[in-house]
Amino acid sequence: MKRLLRRVLGKRAVKRPAAARRIGLRDVHSDDTFIVSFPRSGNTWVRFLIAAMCHPGEEISFRNIERYVPDIHKSRGSIRFLARPRFIKSHTPCFDAFPRFVYVLRDGRDAMISYYHYALGRKSFRGSLRAFVESEGAARYGTWSAHAMGALKRAEEHADDVLLVRYEDLVFCPLDQASRIEDFCRPGVRPEVIEQAVLDSRFPSLQEIERRHGGELDELTELRFFRSRETLSILGYAK
Repeated sequence: MKRLLRRVLGKRAVKRPAAARRIGLRDVHSDDTFIVSFPRSGNTWVRFLIAAMCHPGEEISFRNIERYVPDIHKSRGSIRFLARPRFIKSHTPCFDAFPRFVYVLRDGRDAMISYYHYALGRKSFRGSLRAFVESEGAARYGTWSAHAMGALKRAEEHADDVLLVRYEDLVFCPLDQASRIEDFCRPGVRPEVIEQAVLDSRFPSLQEIERRHGGELDELTELRFFRSRETLSILGYAK
């Protein structure tokens, strides 16, 4: 019966209930694309970019991003109502449960410093950077090295189902990386739409949108998600 349904409905319509349970969703489809990273590694930047490519003319902000590329940690209950193919953000390192995913890889030193400032801004942590690195909160999704190595291993074994995007390449070559993401995600957008999405997703643009519409938590919070895209490794402070 399952084989008959697969032939009638097509491979892309088959659900993956076991995988869905592991990552906390009701169902996962083989045409779902997850946007995955260790926290503060460019995941949200990429989801804004994808949303802008798929919905040209729409100003993407934290007030509407969940309708287009929802965060599995925030919109778990409503994701099943999203039109397919779906794009879903996650930090969960259950890489074999994702049918296909974009993995955003950032230098671990930079990611951890950004994560630290984010925790301070949310008032979920008080203390030094060293204390934060050694805290349970910083390891909520495992260590950076385990997270990154898990994704790289999955990419090596299932190259067609994983797109690796380096945060640093997004900084230096945003149009090239946006084109790679578009090709992998297959939204079928025109080159000029990709170019506009890159312009709309520049950090100054995202910072201005966040200033006008509010940040990740609500419209009134002073915490700003898009602090800076500069990295210690790029600036030469970390060897």
